[in-house]
Formats: sequence, C-alpha cells, structure tokens
Amino acid sequence: GKLTVGRLSGPSLLGGVTLHDVQIRDTANQPFVQVDSARIVYRWRTLLKGQIQLQSAKLYHPRVVMQQLPGDTAWNYEFIFVDRTPGVSGKRRLIEINNVDIYDGFVTIRQPLDTDGKITVKDTARSIIQSTPRGLVKVMHFDSINGRLNRVLWESPIEKGKLFDARRVTGLANVWKEPLRVSELQGRVLTRDSLISVDFAPVRFGGSKAEIVGTVVKEEGRNKIDMQIQGQPLQFKDLGW
Repeated sequence: GKLTVGRLSGPSLLGGVTLHDVQIRDTANQPFVQVDSARIVYRWRTLLKGQIQLQSAKLYHPRVVMQQLPGDTAWNYEFIFVDRTPGVSGKRRLIEINNVDIYDGFVTIRQPLDTDGKITVKDTARSIIQSTPRGLVKVMHFDSINGRLNRVLWESPIEKGKLFDARRVTGLANVWKEPLRVSELQGRVLTRDSLISVDFAPVRFGGSKAEIVGTVVKEEGRNKIDMQIQGQPLQFKDLGW
C-alpha cells in the first residue's frame, strides 16, 4: 500500500501531532483509508523502542473502504498489511491505540455476490447490489459514525489477533436498502486468523435494545456465521454471508 500525509502541525513532535489529509491506498491504488485530520498523542520513548502506543487519537471525517472484489483472493487490507518479515515467523511488536474518538465516520464494505446458486428476486430485493468491471458485488454502508473506542490492539508481541473495544458508537447502518439507525453500541470484536468473535451489549436501535454475541468463521472463501441476539439464533440469510 501507499501512505500519504498532506502536512503536520502542532507545538511539539515529542508528545503529539496533528496529521492532515491522510490517505492509505491499496496495491491497486484504490483508497482504503482517508482522514481529513487526526490528532494523536504518544510517548516518544515508546516509539524509540519500536513500539507504536498512542495514548489517544481523534479522527475527523475518517472514510474506510473494505472490499474483496470478484476474483480477489483476500480483502484489500490483507494485501496492505501483509507480513513482509523474512523467515517463517517474524517478531511481532506492540501496536496499540487508546481512547480513539471518531467524528462523522463513513465505512463501505464490498464483497462478491454469491452467484454459485440460482439468484432470485428475494435474494437481491433488499440488498444493495453494484456492478463492477469484475462482476456484481454486495455493498454495505455505515455513515454518520460517532463515538469512542476504548482500545484498539492491532498487533501484540504476546499473541496473534486484533482487539477492538467500543465504548459507545452511534451511526446509520445501510446493511439493506432500508437504513437502520444505531443509537448506541458497546462491546468488543476479536479477530484471530479466520475467526471473528463479537460481543456487543447493549445495542440500541430505534425503540429496541439487544445483546449480540457470536462468531464468524471464514471457510473456503465463505463466512460461516453463528450469532445470537439475547439468546435467540440470528438468521443472516439476507446478508448473503
């Protein structure tokens, strides 16, 4: 991938800095992350030790595109953050961000539309489908995202995996054509290899309140989902997963 920063500002680089016009593009030069500005606070001594440990980060108008287009063998972020360490196993370092405040964020997720079986009107009536030069994709949008993540553990020298701990997040979810407004979301997302584990409690949308607990396991290019809402099985057929 490619990282560009328009400019830096701040009274001192020893304790923190503001980055303006930040962009990360994937190997096909398509945007992965764009941020108008990001204010980060850190201890410079940890940077000298080879660790990235931010005390806080404020992200203004972040825009993220996560996609796996037809024919791709992995998601765009997997190509960007591929392990280039020589040898069988490289030494992992600490990459941790605490107190992440998000202001007016936007996330787009694109994945191939499953065309192995017969597609009916019921399969696509509610879903957001787009045509690309490489085939049809199913799209989900999450916009007007505001809130705080207590902790983001991207890499750890102790064990593999990633952790996202949400304190309170609000936004508009366009999983289907009918948008869903989330007024509160708290919980954790853990990832390790092909396993994604979620534990959200509470989740509030409209006049409803729920607890969502479950796992997503990637098997042979497909996602096997085992999810429950307040102890009841949750059907994800309309998501095409």
